[in-house]
Amino acid sequence: MRARPAWGGVVAKASGTVEYDGEMIEIQEGRDHVARGHALLKIAPHLFGLARAEPRAERTRSASLAPKARARKEIELRTSVESPISVVLDESARRVIVEEVSGWSSDSYGYGGLETGGYLFGRRSTCGVELTFAAYAGEETKRGYGNVQLDVYKGRSVERALQEQRTRERLVGDYHSHPNSDGVPSPADLRAWMRSVEMLLSDDPPPTWFVGNEIASDCWTGIIVTRSTGGDWLYAQLHGWVVRWEYAGFICEPAAIHEM
Repeated sequence: MRARPAWGGVVAKASGTVEYDGEMIEIQEGRDHVARGHALLKIAPHLFGLARAEPRAERTRSASLAPKARARKEIELRTSVESPISVVLDESARRVIVEEVSGWSSDSYGYGGLETGGYLFGRRSTCGVELTFAAYAGEETKRGYGNVQLDVYKGRSVERALQEQRTRERLVGDYHSHPNSDGVPSPADLRAWMRSVEMLLSDDPPPTWFVGNEIASDCWTGIIVTRSTGGDWLYAQLHGWVVRWEYAGFICEPAAIHEM
């Protein structure tokens, strides 16, 4: 909780105490705020002017049924249902991805190659995201035979440069290679993507997507790059994933990549 920010957010319309993350926290009217999609909007909507307060007995029962802290500690991987968020990849962005990956993930580095990656930038819309720009890995990227740690400063510096150019592109995702495995995200991938979605909660303004008649909160697009069926990187396979908030927790779903 912080003092009301310049861009607004969802500001408390009433004061009260609510159980969150296993603790009782105090919400103060007009001072505390949360980003759109925050778990508190589901747990205590009446404090933020989204609904009337439930009777005390029913409110206690609802709170006891709600999963605690799931938004920060858990993420559900769904592989059988495709994400409702569409992903469009520009051809120039694909070339950067393949060039970055093929340079580090080849067998010349031994053990099948090193994992590498970079950040994705694009435009948000009411039905998905268009990935218009991909960045090469930054100098602080740490590559390994089964892991990669991206250079966070690279992502933010590129985004600032795009903002100074007054473009609509924003940081919306990342990509990385799996030289020796499939295109399914690892537990480490899921944790990293979840942290990225939480980072987006502080964006100005918070990004949203419309899914049907409902608003899907902040999303992160992840692309995992694997070898082609022939075993090379020139025709690498790109596996799209979208991490988003749903009800009381984060979910990760496969997303079809439409290339342009």
